[in-house]
Amino acid sequence: MADSTRSRLRITALLLPLTIAACDAPGGQELELSWERVPDRAWSGPDLWANRLQDWSVRGGRLESQPGLPMRTAHILTARLEPARGGVELVTRLGIADMDAAVEWPAGAGVLLGAGGPELDWRRAALIHHSPGPGGGLFAGIDDEGRLFVRDFSSENELLGRSETAVVAVDSIDLRIQITPQRGQVELKLDASAAGTSSDQVKLDAGPFELNRLTGGLALVADAPGADSGAVWFSHLQASGRGLENHEERALGPTPSNSRSARKKVGGTPWASPPW
Repeated sequence: MADSTRSRLRITALLLPLTIAACDAPGGQELELSWERVPDRAWSGPDLWANRLQDWSVRGGRLESQPGLPMRTAHILTARLEPARGGVELVTRLGIADMDAAVEWPAGAGVLLGAGGPELDWRRAALIHHSPGPGGGLFAGIDDEGRLFVRDFSSENELLGRSETAVVAVDSIDLRIQITPQRGQVELKLDASAAGTSSDQVKLDAGPFELNRLTGGLALVADAPGADSGAVWFSHLQASGRGLENHEERALGPTPSNSRSARKKVGGTPWASPPW
């Protein structure tokens, strides 16, 4: 869809009708995802690969994960972190709603950073979920106690940092993550507050980390093992900066298979039915 009034540096794509915008701006590239005007459906959208497909859906203008499952991810296929090129800021609105007491450890929601590392093929990196392993990335987010955290998903989800203070309620939160290169390493800064306000703000600094720890894919994460009710949801995500790399050519069509019998091999490894 061409529009001669648009800036040549900006591309806006609309598809069924997930709102997606990407651009090359003077300060770097940008990405925006929103489900606020998307009708209820099982498909997460063209920019995402959901693990597993049946564990995510769009309801009430939000992307939701089913409760009771550990480390469910929705990988953003069309974006990648390259902190060697510069910093990145991510902002998302999320919630951890009505989680019951059966959760095995504090439920969490946030973003997986550097999934797959600098070398793993992006299609294989998009399958990272459930269990930690080499190249798993850093999980930065907020738990159901209102505390910010950074976990190492390449090493048993080890806790690398947790805020001393907590947001009072986590049913609707604005979470911001700043990725800042410093002298060949990377610092992470997280802050969170009640949605639409700056009150009750909680902050966490983590790092420094090696550049390759934050180089790789991005994914939304819902982690709520053992819960019988409740939901983790996201309504939108914005990302920008020189360290953000856009890959719009990786977007999916509206009919990805969810059959476990349909399998492909990438690099000799069989996996369940991604459409590429």
